[in-house]
Amino acid sequence: MRRHLANLLICLATAAVLSPASLLAQNTPARWKEYSYNGDSFAISAPAEPAMTRQDQRTATGTVETHNYAIELGNNSGVMISAAQFQSLQSDSPKTNLKKAEEGALRAVNAKLISEHEIALQGVPGIEFEAANDQFHHSRADVFT
Repeated sequence: MRRHLANLLICLATAAVLSPASLLAQNTPARWKEYSYNGDSFAISAPAEPAMTRQDQRTATGTVETHNYAIELGNNSGVMISAAQFQSLQSDSPKTNLKKAEEGALRAVNAKLISEHEIALQGVPGIEFEAANDQFHHSRADVFT
């Protein structure tokens, strides 16, 4: 799918670092299906349809509408995908935008950074980081521009 420079997509796995093997190990057999969200420039294969909510968030660049897609996976784990478009970030480099998104995500949930490294998805630059706070003992986020 086409990505816009100012779009930021955050995939956050909470309470446990999830891999395809850990998702398949759930007690309830599930049939995976692809869910497409063209307006937010992503698709996901998952055992259940994500529940979508809209939220206005105050950011350093102004109020931004965020679309949150959540999937509860059981065993105190889940996946949340947030998509937002930041108009004023278009002149910044992708690396700068990613760092701003990471810092904003950490501030939003009062979490401390554990680790981070650069990643890419089909040529789209990203950053993966792990964080923790009192509520989410271990979270991993993948952020893409």
